[in-house]
Amino acid sequence: MALLGTAVMATTVLAGCGGDSDDSEGSGDSGDSSSFVDQDAQAIMDAAEEATKNASSFRIVGEMQSDGSEASLDLVLATDGCEGTVGIDGSDVEVLKIGDEGWYRPTADFWRAQLGGAGMDDATLDQLLSQVEGKWITDEEGSFDDFCTIESFFDDADDDDDDDNSEATKGDVEDIDGVEAIAIDHESDGTPATLWVAVDEPHYAVRVDGGDEGSFDLTDFDEDVSFEAPDDADVVDLNSLMG
Repeated sequence: MALLGTAVMATTVLAGCGGDSDDSEGSGDSGDSSSFVDQDAQAIMDAAEEATKNASSFRIVGEMQSDGSEASLDLVLATDGCEGTVGIDGSDVEVLKIGDEGWYRPTADFWRAQLGGAGMDDATLDQLLSQVEGKWITDEEGSFDDFCTIESFFDDADDDDDDDNSEATKGDVEDIDGVEAIAIDHESDGTPATLWVAVDEPHYAVRVDGGDEGSFDLTDFDEDVSFEAPDDADVVDLNSLMG
């Protein structure tokens, strides 16, 4: 399940938004939308990071490219976990995390693509699928810990004190799925990207566009969400099955 690490790429979409904002013009908090967009690009990015990481929940949907693989992400993130789907080259894995516990449920296509590609013969794969298809697997390795809560999603941003967004520039204000947002062009890990920030408070990040690298939409902020652990009957111990 190491390929689930591809989802960690999504955590970089806002990692370039933070940094040292001591020289920014203002805090980014303003009830006046015109005064907000008049601030410098760094102050707007700081406001986006602050608002988004303090949300109680949000949904992130997008697609990305990495090392020749295509990945997709559709997750609801909250302060205590996440739920949704990670896709790798067209094969999906459901993921679920509640507190310190996590589970994943790959489709049969995913099992066949990953284990068959790793050299497992068809007979062994068919036998395994007869026991795991449609079942949840306990995430013993903590595969989702790097991206499956709002706090962990922003860890990279908090740790990167040396981000230099001095070249960040403001773009136009446009409607992004019904939200008036201002574009901020910057670099994230050396890759050009455009961050779209809600003009009205809270100044959530509502879209990140990395061009050919991928893009993400962030929606459904602060909705009431709850995650339910799978029934024990629907969970299997992969380690015991694999011997």
